[in-house]
Amino acid sequence: MICTGAKLARMHRPTARVATQHVTMVSAARNPVHVTPCHRSLARRAVTLGSRTCWIEGRKRVYLSQHRPRGAHVRPLVTRALTSNDVDHASYIQDNAAIPAPQLLPMLVKVLEARGQAVLSPADREGLHPLVVPLSRAAGGDTLTGVLRWPTSAGGDDMPIVEAGPHGLSLLANSCSEYIHRALVEEDLTVGADGPVRAAAGLEASTLYAAGSVSKDQRLEVYLVQKVGKFPDVMEGLARGHLAKGDTEANITSALVTAEWMAGNMPGWGRAAAFHSMLLSELGRDDESRDQARIALCSPWWTLGTSYAQVVDLAGYADKEPAWVRDALLGETTLRDAQLKGNAPPQQQQKTEEELALEEAEVLLDMAAVSGDWDAIRGQLVSKYMKAGLNKLAFFVQAVGASST
Repeated sequence: MICTGAKLARMHRPTARVATQHVTMVSAARNPVHVTPCHRSLARRAVTLGSRTCWIEGRKRVYLSQHRPRGAHVRPLVTRALTSNDVDHASYIQDNAAIPAPQLLPMLVKVLEARGQAVLSPADREGLHPLVVPLSRAAGGDTLTGVLRWPTSAGGDDMPIVEAGPHGLSLLANSCSEYIHRALVEEDLTVGADGPVRAAAGLEASTLYAAGSVSKDQRLEVYLVQKVGKFPDVMEGLARGHLAKGDTEANITSALVTAEWMAGNMPGWGRAAAFHSMLLSELGRDDESRDQARIALCSPWWTLGTSYAQVVDLAGYADKEPAWVRDALLGETTLRDAQLKGNAPPQQQQKTEEELALEEAEVLLDMAAVSGDWDAIRGQLVSKYMKAGLNKLAFFVQAVGASST
């Protein structure tokens, strides 16, 4: 159901009351391609103030004139911060990403809020990586926590939790349950079983972690990777922990083995190889560092967890253009795979239109990871995904809500 300002004004009486309809208002000037579906994501109220209707949507207050022309831009006025009770990120993912949302996503948002993060509207995706749904932002930080919708994802509980920052995305946890489980463990060791995280998680917290299961004399990072999940920052900490014990051959070997083990637990992410490369560089093993950096650059560049410039420098390609680097690494990867299998380099096979479009979409995302301007590619990305036959993904990429400014 799509309503103009004039129609909204006729729908509501002069006295304030709760609106049961869910209406999506889209600025034609800012989002001209499609109107997103009606969401169940925000509680809304309409209040008549003189001749204008005030539509309150979470933290946004929008005044709609009865005489406002259709499609005119609506400028919201921020009135208060959102809370986990205002928004339904799960419904947004189901309606816009067209895949099932993680079952524990509502609990995760409450846990993030309990940890002091400000809840974000899932539609506030301007300037954000096109495949991420924002959840929350840390106070005073330039990064936010979100959930990633991989292009080929089936959704559900396997959707990873990520941190979106200036250099792309960093993997925080492979699932909502792993993130919540870790938060419960860390809180148990610091403030005990009566902390805000357990209160926010509610009765279901005990199904993930029973209070007191970890003792203070246990190494937290070891408990986490053995009992909870494979967290990149924890695995990196374990690798560096070996080096911190001393510059011996045994400690160096243990650190590098841990870095390799990390790569096996982060399929699809370039961060593991990038970290391995940095570790080798610190140890003066430049040739091995170069090889690992090039392996990292064969993954999506927005998964490096650090700047493209740092990794491309380690790869020995600092003086090359990004497009050249990408083409060179694609050829190297094809040749390396063939040599490992004992085969001659394979003949170039003819690709379908859909395959070519998906590759072009990957190129767009890589180049945006270098420039940091995600919105500049959004329209082109929509076109490529549609050509690739991923119409639902294309709709999700361009389903961006109006800015609050």
